[in-house]
Amino acid sequence: MQHRTHQPAQAHGTWRAHWRRWALCLGASALAMAAMAQGSAPPDAVALPDPKAMQQRLSYAPQRITVVEPHLSVQKPHLETYRGFPATLVWDALLGPNWRKPGVDIEIRALDGFISRIPSQRFIQERAFLTFEREGHAKFTMDNPAQHQTNIPLAPWYLVWDNRDRPALIAEGALMWPYQSAMVRISTERQQASCQPACPPHGRRPAS
Repeated sequence: MQHRTHQPAQAHGTWRAHWRRWALCLGASALAMAAMAQGSAPPDAVALPDPKAMQQRLSYAPQRITVVEPHLSVQKPHLETYRGFPATLVWDALLGPNWRKPGVDIEIRALDGFISRIPSQRFIQERAFLTFEREGHAKFTMDNPAQHQTNIPLAPWYLVWDNRDRPALIAEGALMWPYQSAMVRISTERQQASCQPACPPHGRRPAS
């Protein structure tokens, strides 16, 4: 993708407005991330930079990506367009090449400490984007009609999948679409857990 060397005044105004919105949420993000750093976040967890710092780190302009948004596809597919960066570029820059090894997960930690672990090979097989803006919306929020929730904050980052031509991904719904993502690391916990003899076979429970 070629880097843009010129943007019209309207685009510059849009970006300035976006950075102001980001500044408003930085206070809450900083407090949450500080709590995570002092609490249960592993020492190898890497904080995701803000969008401007991410662009500088990657030397790559943000892209537009249109997806079938699972949270809004209640009765029929609902398309939404986001702006963000290819996840593989972000993982390469922040985690190095080891994230591509078979058998490891990308662990994504939300501001509230919620953990999502996604097999690394999925990012190689499918296209994912870390997004920071929902096109056409002043706020980076999302409604969830299925759970009767409105204006759910997505910032600082929302992971989306390029699923428009991938029926299998659409069928998964919102699985592996973590929002409020703040930190990332390479994880082998799932692999280690599978080696524990005390764990019952998948789909079965220990006898009571």
